[in-house]
Amino acid sequence: MSLTQSALWLAEEMRLPVFACGPDKRPVTQHGFHDATRDPAEIKAQFGTPGAAMIGVPTGQGAGFFVVDLDVKNGGQGLEWLAANQHRLPRTRTHKTRSGGQHLLFQWPEGRTVRNSASRIAPGVDVRGNGGYIIAPPSPDYEIADASALAEAPPWLLALIDPPPAPAQSIAPRPAPAPRQSGDGTRYGMTALDNECQAILSAADGAKHDTLNRAAFSIGGLVAAGELIEGPAFAALASALAGIRHRCEDFPAAQKTLAGAFRAGMAKPREAPPRLVRRIVEEYRETRPEPPPLDHAPDHWAAEPEPDIGLEPEKVAPDIKPTGLPLIYFQDVKPALKSEDFVEGLLIKAAMSVTYGPSNCGKTFFMADLALHVAMGLEWRGREVEQAGVIYCAMEGAHGIQNRVAAFALTCGLAGQEIPFAIIPVALNLLDPNADTSRLIDAIAEAAARMAIPVGLVVMDTLSRAMAGGNENSPEDMGALVANSDRIRQATGAHVAWIHHSGKDQAQGARGHSLLRAATDTEIEIS
Repeated sequence: MSLTQSALWLAEEMRLPVFACGPDKRPVTQHGFHDATRDPAEIKAQFGTPGAAMIGVPTGQGAGFFVVDLDVKNGGQGLEWLAANQHRLPRTRTHKTRSGGQHLLFQWPEGRTVRNSASRIAPGVDVRGNGGYIIAPPSPDYEIADASALAEAPPWLLALIDPPPAPAQSIAPRPAPAPRQSGDGTRYGMTALDNECQAILSAADGAKHDTLNRAAFSIGGLVAAGELIEGPAFAALASALAGIRHRCEDFPAAQKTLAGAFRAGMAKPREAPPRLVRRIVEEYRETRPEPPPLDHAPDHWAAEPEPDIGLEPEKVAPDIKPTGLPLIYFQDVKPALKSEDFVEGLLIKAAMSVTYGPSNCGKTFFMADLALHVAMGLEWRGREVEQAGVIYCAMEGAHGIQNRVAAFALTCGLAGQEIPFAIIPVALNLLDPNADTSRLIDAIAEAAARMAIPVGLVVMDTLSRAMAGGNENSPEDMGALVANSDRIRQATGAHVAWIHHSGKDQAQGARGHSLLRAATDTEIEIS
């Protein structure tokens, strides 16, 4: 059966709208998944287009289903999550993907909201809902692993994807909740929840038990104060714990620790400090409460001794005052084998890149296209993308970038829709540490709160404008710029992507002092 015949069969027999994609899984149609159709004539025209090699199917309410995407590339743990939860998942239509992962297809839940997300449920477990699409079998290297009818998603899974409202009754009396930044909690609460989930996921062996205890106690206190909604907050913590299940010696004991510490925290409500716009993460760390020791927990928790879920906890000599800086001792060092990229094989989280080339070669078009795909969480040039907020610092040609973004929105049918992308259309002085570096860090924090998603990419267009008259060939000036770039990365956790020019000898790479290349994790040449 040819690709066109397969697409016609999906449209006629399965009643699925389809559109043509290339071998890189990107649409070859003008408007992407918005061109999906069940019309036989249109399907024949699309799949007769040169480059059509795969069948795309949009997901979402209009299609009648959503997809849980279990990823295995770059160390993704999607299939491990499936193995841990197989017993409580219904049998449903399942596709095997080209990379060896799986797509679980579920009926669209009436009255619920399912959006695209990356690793929100657990590492390597993505969701394709409204505004997303998948490649469907019999596209090359895609197979039907289970041809069962689409099942309804179980309530526990929907609670992770689209958290329910808070229960009618609470464990502890709560004051009136503060105005919320999103449906799940205030800006401060959501930032705290994200930090604690990340702490659980990255907890070292020997510290997992204490980390889990502290995280659950802290978040419970914010729930009791109205900074977070109880159901979604507990579900997020439980999801983070599930992400390290394979490293827990006694997972049921870990679940008891989570529930008990959460209840203990709810007995001690705590609100956000008054100042929220600046240094959200720093304020959270400064005000994070100490949980009760495990042997002095409330009676309903301490009735059973809590077994450790890792190795022995770290011991600090009583006469040594902790500095607050992380120390990883020799015996605890583990190999870093998993790539922390958010654009597959290209851009690394919290790192720095330089995209360079001669004038008018398309550097801004290239980076704007990449940045918008990151903001939407859409695959880019055949590379998988983890969605994140994006700040585009248009220090020159601000009108040009606005026109390009507007054209992108028009072409993709996104006019008037909200995606986590913002432009800073003014020149910045990032050479002087006392000029605009702190202001930019504050703006990134403000945007992350407004967009309700961490900012993962900051584009600097261009490096020469950020130097505010400095000398690119001076080690002092280039060193100062790199230092301020590091400040931005460390304060926000975002990847900083510089757009720069090549030198007179293009074979020598980006112009300027070699300090720039030494500090760069990824170089991209545009020619």
